[in-house]
Amino acid sequence: MPPDYGPEIFEKEVYKGFRIMETNSRFDGIFMWRYEIEEKDYPAGSVQEYVQYENGRGSSNTNLDSLKETIDEYVEEYNDGYRIDPNEF
Repeated sequence: MPPDYGPEIFEKEVYKGFRIMETNSRFDGIFMWRYEIEEKDYPAGSVQEYVQYENGRGSSNTNLDSLKETIDEYVEEYNDGYRIDPNEF
């Protein structure tokens, strides 16, 4: 059995201005991976802040295309007028 390792994190690609990070590792012989948007500070009220906030509530994905679809959905929500509710904090 191959040895356990990780987690190893690297940039997979940039999609619509978001750096998508891939994390992979092996634990007890099981290979695991996930894709996440890189956490960073975006301007308050921006589409980037909205997407990062909403995606953070859904955590990560094991499918890159699914994460891209999620980003697209949140951008569309933002364009339709949705914003972060300041009362949630």
